[in-house]
Amino acid sequence: MPGLNCHFVSRFLTRPWEHGQRELWCFDFDRDEVRRSSSRSLFAVDGANAPRVEARLNQIIETPISTAVARLVDANVQPEEFLEQPLFRALS
Repeated sequence: MPGLNCHFVSRFLTRPWEHGQRELWCFDFDRDEVRRSSSRSLFAVDGANAPRVEARLNQIIETPISTAVARLVDANVQPEEFLEQPLFRALS
C-alpha cells in the first residue's frame, strides 16, 4: 500500500520534541551519530498497514492515549481519573 505513512512509534509520543518543520533530533546507532530527521519519516514506513488498520489503531489506541496525556498535562488532574475504558484498553 504505497503512499500511506504508517508510524510504528505514534507521533503523539514524538510531537513534544519536534521543532521547525516537524524535525526531530535523534541518535542513529548504525551511524554512531546524532542527526536530524522529519517526524514524517522517522519511525514510519510507507504502506506497512492497510488504511482500515491505521484507522483502527488511531481510534482504539492513539487517540485515547494522546487525549488523556494532553488532559493530564493541561489540567493537572490525577491519573486514576483516566483508568477506565477506552483508555485502559488502549494502555493495555
